[in-house]
Amino acid sequence: MSAKLQIEQVSMSYDDGKVTKVRVDYSVRGEVLRSGRGTLELSAKEYEGNESVSVLEGLIRDALIAEVKELADEEDTEENDEEKPEDSGD
Repeated sequence: MSAKLQIEQVSMSYDDGKVTKVRVDYSVRGEVLRSGRGTLELSAKEYEGNESVSVLEGLIRDALIAEVKELADEEDTEENDEEKPEDSGD
C-alpha cells in the first residue's frame, strides 16, 4: 500500500511580533483514502524545533494514526455495548 502525504501550506498567527499558533494544511492520497485534506494546528511551543517539512509530516502522521485508533476504540466500545444483554431488572 502506498500513500502520499503533502504539506500544502504553513500559516502562522502573530501577536506582538511573536508566533502564537501555526496551522499546517495537508493533503493525503492513498489506496484506501483516495483523497483527503486536513489541518494540524500547533501552538508556538509545539512548532518550535519542528519546523522542517519531514518533522511536520511526522507530526501529521502521528495525529492521523491517533485519530484512527480513537475511531477504532469507539467502534469496539459500541460493538461491546450492543453485545451485552440488557438488565431486565428482575
